Amino acid sequence: MIEGPPKDDHSAQARASTRRYLTIAVVGFSLWVTQSFLVPLAWASVLAITIWPIYKRAAGAPRHRWLPPLVATLGTAVVLMLPLSALGVEAATDSKYALA
Repeated sequence: MIEGPPKDDHSAQARASTRRYLTIAVVGFSLWVTQSFLVPLAWASVLAITIWPIYKRAAGAPRHRWLPPLVATLGTAVVLMLPLSALGVEAATDSKYALA
């Protein structure tokens, strides 16, 4: 049986240390690249955690498997978009006076 070169403890430690530093670098770079997405991701997590009990209760015994996800998606869109739409209408109305 042919054996490879003997493994020394120093090279194993060096590989482990290099692997650790590269992992930290990749995680840090990933957070830096996605920093503009972290706040929306946090809000999406809050919404998902908040809506989950209501969704599970509604999806208990569905007649149609597609209905609870559709209702949850449309309900969330309405709850989020209605105030934003009202804000947009008010901003458009007030911009008429700001330009005059």
